Amino acid sequence: MSKGNGTKLTNKQRRFVDEYFICGMNGSEAARRAQYADPPVAAVRLTKNVNVHAVIEQRMSEHAMSANEVLYQLTQIARGDISDVTDAHGNLDMAKARELGMTGLIAEITHKTISTEDSDIYEGKVKLYSKMDALKTLAKYHGLLIDRLQVDWRVSLEQAGYDANDIEEQFERMVRDRADVIRLGAGDDSQ
Repeated sequence: MSKGNGTKLTNKQRRFVDEYFICGMNGSEAARRAQYADPPVAAVRLTKNVNVHAVIEQRMSEHAMSANEVLYQLTQIARGDISDVTDAHGNLDMAKARELGMTGLIAEITHKTISTEDSDIYEGKVKLYSKMDALKTLAKYHGLLIDRLQVDWRVSLEQAGYDANDIEEQFERMVRDRADVIRLGAGDDSQ
């Protein structure tokens, strides 16, 4: 039996599920590591197996981030400031970053040693995750940014055999007529 949820799996199926998570949910690689013949075919079959699928879903629900946690992490990145994790000299202060719970903001740390005749110079760089990327994602979530698709309707109409100028004139006439009806209707209510 698998751990926790009572679903019956064979040892080989259990190994597949374990490997599935270890190798980043790559079914073919997980099947290969679990020693299935023809791993790509086995991966498809196993992920469609009701019991295997149930165990995978159970594990994912136990370990996946909730939507609120994702928004919280994005907000932390958007609000993060390099000065929050550096000392007065601009050097990374990991103890400070840990204390403030801000190590998750750090995308990359690089070190370089430059040797001179007199001494070695140590240079370090800290890169935080992109504030702009986090802000864009949050703005889209909150409906502040709308992806727009610009369509040249004139070309489409002309390709379909229509006169774009004629259609544009008809549309403008309809808009004017509708605006007149609305104005007249508003005038009637005020009397």
